[in-house]
Amino acid sequence: MSKLARTLRSALTRHAAAALVTVGALTAAPAFAGAWSESGDAGDTQATAQLTASNAPSLSSIGGSLASLIDVDLYVIRVLNPALFSATTVGGSIMDTQLFLFTLSGAPVYMNDDADGSTFQSSLPAGDAFGPASAGLYLLGVSLSGNDPVNAVNDFLFAGGLLTDVRGPATSIQPAVLAGFTGGTWADEQGEYSIQLSGAAGAAAAVPEPATGLLAALAVGLCVLPSSRKSRRKEASASAQ
Repeated sequence: MSKLARTLRSALTRHAAAALVTVGALTAAPAFAGAWSESGDAGDTQATAQLTASNAPSLSSIGGSLASLIDVDLYVIRVLNPALFSATTVGGSIMDTQLFLFTLSGAPVYMNDDADGSTFQSSLPAGDAFGPASAGLYLLGVSLSGNDPVNAVNDFLFAGGLLTDVRGPATSIQPAVLAGFTGGTWADEQGEYSIQLSGAAGAAAAVPEPATGLLAALAVGLCVLPSSRKSRRKEASASAQ
């Protein structure tokens, strides 16, 4: 084998190994592993809520932004363990947020405005009496304080109370499903938020990045190439004999 051939073969082998390592890393850590970032603008109705996705066993956070005073973001999530489910924007935003949990059809489950008297951020605590009763798909919503969910005749979906209260559904209202939001807020602000989650997962499995398949094909091709050249040399040698 000539020096040039040996050099080329060595380079090809190194590139193939590097490609395989890269593919392995992508396979071990797929896109959307434990967090979801708002794509475009999440909607504010059951039909326009954004479907979260994750290939990890759990969904640890959702990041997004409220682009105006009346912006509301709804996300479809999967509650894995109702007793452990929680959501909070405490430490994840400087805005005066509200958090809501609805069933997939828009029925109210529970909400919170201020987690306690020392913060304007919100928490849906684990193990609360108003929390989700069963595992499955739910709508998680975030808005600015005062921009509240209502039904088709503008009744508030959640019971009244203090800003720091964890509140359950309002009683004696019909229909008891989400139709929109009041559009009013005393929080003159907009910006980013991060919702930290427990006991939850993405509503769907994430699709691997297209680059993963491309790199896999490249790695296979690079591995096959030196072997193919060796086979051709054997065939040529046999023919010469």
